[in-house]
Amino acid sequence: MIDAGRLTKIIRSRWYIIVLAIVMPLISNLPKNISGGTAVTNPSSAQLLSYQNKADGYTFSYPASWDKREEAPQTSVFFLTSAHASEIPASLIVLKIKLDDPAMSLDAFSDGTLRQLKQDFPDLTVITTEKTQWAGQKGYRIVFNSTSPNKNLVKTVQVWTIHGKNVYIMGFGGSPESYEKYQTAGEKVMASFRFL
Repeated sequence: MIDAGRLTKIIRSRWYIIVLAIVMPLISNLPKNISGGTAVTNPSSAQLLSYQNKADGYTFSYPASWDKREEAPQTSVFFLTSAHASEIPASLIVLKIKLDDPAMSLDAFSDGTLRQLKQDFPDLTVITTEKTQWAGQKGYRIVFNSTSPNKNLVKTVQVWTIHGKNVYIMGFGGSPESYEKYQTAGEKVMASFRFL
């Protein structure tokens, strides 16, 4: 039996990390053009590079124009999309979280996560939730809108699965405009995720 209080504490602390990483470009004073590069006219047809994290055991492809940040706190890797000077970039984050209870099921983690998101973000609007296949395994996918601490609207898609004794989570989001512009590219990145 999973202790509900412990599950809530685990999910709350970890989902704050994910949501804050997704909304970081919207709440910080980051320059609008993070990478110094130019925006891609068609982000979904951009040249792809391969990212591999041997320590955390996964790989995926991402557009060459995206700015990679491996030093982001408590994340495996963090990316910002390229953007024109007038745009706020979208962001993508990957997390590997060790389960305190290795017997925790995907359904228990997903149910607890959804409850916690709704509690912590009262304005949360869930667009879709679904069981899915991700990285060749059973996974869970959610798309939602929420408001950042400085009242910017944020659209986010997150997918997760349990692999071994860890939860792997990939999230992509940003302002509604940047989300829509880079959604196809973000979905391709998420679909390319594989375990080593």
